[in-house]
Amino acid sequence: MLEVLVVYRVRKSGAFTLVEIMIVVVIIGLLAAMAIPALNKVRAKSQATTIANDIRTFRDAIEAFVLENGVFPQMTGGGYPAVFSGWISESKWQEGSSLSGGSWDYYSPGGAYIPELVLDTPGQDNSAIFALVDEILDNGNATTGQLTYQAEYLLYQFPQ
Repeated sequence: MLEVLVVYRVRKSGAFTLVEIMIVVVIIGLLAAMAIPALNKVRAKSQATTIANDIRTFRDAIEAFVLENGVFPQMTGGGYPAVFSGWISESKWQEGSSLSGGSWDYYSPGGAYIPELVLDTPGQDNSAIFALVDEILDNGNATTGQLTYQAEYLLYQFPQ
């Protein structure tokens, strides 16, 4: 009987085949697809925490003003209230929020009107991040409590 001798050719080159490269690319793509949503969630939570801390800082400064002066500062909207000098850093106020284009406003025209601290983000829908801020500071409901929000703004009402 004749035996057939099978000879296998051994690859001498150190290069990868196209199939091996494609398998690595697919594995990296799958890992990235799993990691990106988790990173976005962490980024949103970080922004919400930063905004919540800014609200706490501004709230405490305004309440210190009220304790010292007996009334809320009168301001009908927009910009840095000059009466906050010494209580709130103007640079921190003007810096805005961790959201691009976000700016702080304070409204308190007097009378029975409840003073408000507002984070305004015109043209942006930040309701998902605002919901996280509401969970941190308030009751988690967009329409009730001291903290309310819509797509473009977050509103903190001071207790009377």
